Amino acid sequence: MYEAVGDLKKADQLALFKAMKQDLHPKEENKMEKLLP
Repeated sequence: MYEAVGDLKKADQLALFKAMKQDLHPKEENKMEKLLP
């Protein structure tokens, strides 16, 4: 399943990673935003 990720363009890999992270850890996103200036 994950082998196909390597075939994606870098931007698509990043978008997929962000989407997965949002699904798995939705509250972590808010913590990261608070750390940014």
